[in-house]
Amino acid sequence: MRTAGISADVEITKYVPGRTGISFNQPEAVAFYIAGAMSSSVLSANANDLYQHAKTSASARFSKKVRENPNGLHRPEEFTIYGPDGEVLKKWSVDDQGEHED
Repeated sequence: MRTAGISADVEITKYVPGRTGISFNQPEAVAFYIAGAMSSSVLSANANDLYQHAKTSASARFSKKVRENPNGLHRPEEFTIYGPDGEVLKKWSVDDQGEHED
């Protein structure tokens, strides 16, 4: 977004202990919400840029888990990007079977 000259507000919501339980099989998931009025070309560019950065980060986190414990099962990493109307724009995950994109 910065490279396109677009400014944006970012809100990070922290985990609240005791509010949500995570079992081993559940992925470490991140949700991104792109809000506000924008043209479809700007929305697409933002989603694509966010997708590439999030994929790189999630892949690195998963690779670190595999390096630290090469013989174990590894909690998947995933993220979903939602558009202004709440529709899923992109979804990606990685687990011991490989990468998955929707």
